[in-house]
Amino acid sequence: MNSLTIELHDGTKLNAGALRFARGNAMLPLREADLEAKFLDCTAGFEDFDAEDLYQQLARLRERRSVGTLGRVDAIA
Repeated sequence: MNSLTIELHDGTKLNAGALRFARGNAMLPLREADLEAKFLDCTAGFEDFDAEDLYQQLARLRERRSVGTLGRVDAIA
């Protein structure tokens, strides 16, 4: 089992205690809102596509006829 301790500049130590699974692990998955926030944060700065729209399409991937149709509105089954 791992633990996490962070020491601040002023010497204060913050101890998170024992960490059995990292957030985002299959045993401790991210909540939907956290997953979306992480995706949008990771894609921030890319102006070539609409990250929010792409996230919504990926979230509904099982509804698509093919992954080759990503980006097409008419591809939802």
